[in-house]
Amino acid sequence: MKRALQSTCVGLIWGLAVACVQAHEWRPVTERKASDAKLAQLGRPQGARVAGSLTAPSPATVVHQASSSHLSPLAGLDLQPTSYVIRGQSPDGTPVRPVHGVGGRGSTSGAPPAMAVPGSPEEQYNCGVVSEGAPASDSIFGSPSTFVPSSASVFGTSTNFLSDHAFDQFISPVSNPFYFEDPRSLSELRPIFMWQRSPGGDPIFGSADTFFFGLQARLALTDRWSLTLNKLGLIALDSDGSAGDDIGMSELNLGIKYTFWRDDASNTIMAFGLQTALAIGGSSVFQSTGDASLIPYFSFAQQLGQNWHLMGALGYSFALDNERSDFFFLSGHIDYSIYNRFYPLLELNWYYYTSGGSVTPTSKEGMDLYNLGATGASGSNYVTLAAGVRFKITEASQLGIVFELPVVGRDDLMEYRITADFILRY
Repeated sequence: MKRALQSTCVGLIWGLAVACVQAHEWRPVTERKASDAKLAQLGRPQGARVAGSLTAPSPATVVHQASSSHLSPLAGLDLQPTSYVIRGQSPDGTPVRPVHGVGGRGSTSGAPPAMAVPGSPEEQYNCGVVSEGAPASDSIFGSPSTFVPSSASVFGTSTNFLSDHAFDQFISPVSNPFYFEDPRSLSELRPIFMWQRSPGGDPIFGSADTFFFGLQARLALTDRWSLTLNKLGLIALDSDGSAGDDIGMSELNLGIKYTFWRDDASNTIMAFGLQTALAIGGSSVFQSTGDASLIPYFSFAQQLGQNWHLMGALGYSFALDNERSDFFFLSGHIDYSIYNRFYPLLELNWYYYTSGGSVTPTSKEGMDLYNLGATGASGSNYVTLAAGVRFKITEASQLGIVFELPVVGRDDLMEYRITADFILRY
């Protein structure tokens, strides 16, 4: 009985094994086909190259394969390598924005959402779109926002005459207002008052008080180009020397400025410009010497840390005739910002006369206020130091005042000076 039961069990097990072998067509692994052993393989995709899609069998094919596959659980699947292309970059093409209701949220079409592709070659490269390599820099030093970019940007970006407010942390200088030019492209009106005291001893000026009441104006054509009106006003002279007392129009200084470097990442800005000083003022107040002077100049500004700011300018005034004096000027400015409102400041101004004029028989010159055409001015040095403050009521309205003294050279025409301004900036 026991032996009969064992024989029956062995027979059943052997029968099941034979049935499984017949159903699955068993063979050793080494004899299997590659297509049976691999569900997926690496390599070049075969078949239809449809980006982002999977080639699937039709439902009818799946049903037919399932009905004829007997017991095989994988018989209804297509195990051939599919053409599923996975892209590791943004798609090629033109920029497209997703449209609500078409492939996006709330879509009824079932289409995948459109993918936005940056339009410029530089942005396409940065976002991984296939290209021939990194786009060439359109700037001499590499950064489009730093030096002169492509020809389209040489003229700057139009701001509808709005001042360049990317550098509002800086303040404009107060002393030497006719030549110490802010490098930013600005639109503003700037009334200026100046009182200069002369110590006496000069036969022409004696002990004198000179008052200047004037207006400066600037117009930002773009964030790089601007027009400047540097000197326009009235000069009143109260002297006990031969010059006497009189009032007259000042010289007219105007020009153009180009901000060739503006980097708001490092807070660096530089400009060069050209002024013309037209001697069309009153002769009794020494504002009509000769014809004119040309004044090319360079100016820059740099932020140091969080609160310190430097600004400087240098240039040369050369006459278009032999009546006026020629001179070199250099101005420096440093300030400290307190709550971006209150700016204590120091400024240093140096004037060096390379040649004198042929009008006034004296060795003294007038720095930024006069061009006397002094016959003995060649080689004269004047260095002044100004201390004061600028206060920003708002960015559009600012007050400034400095007290200035000569520190090197003769103080023939300046014992001290007070300069004040009010800026109305757009």
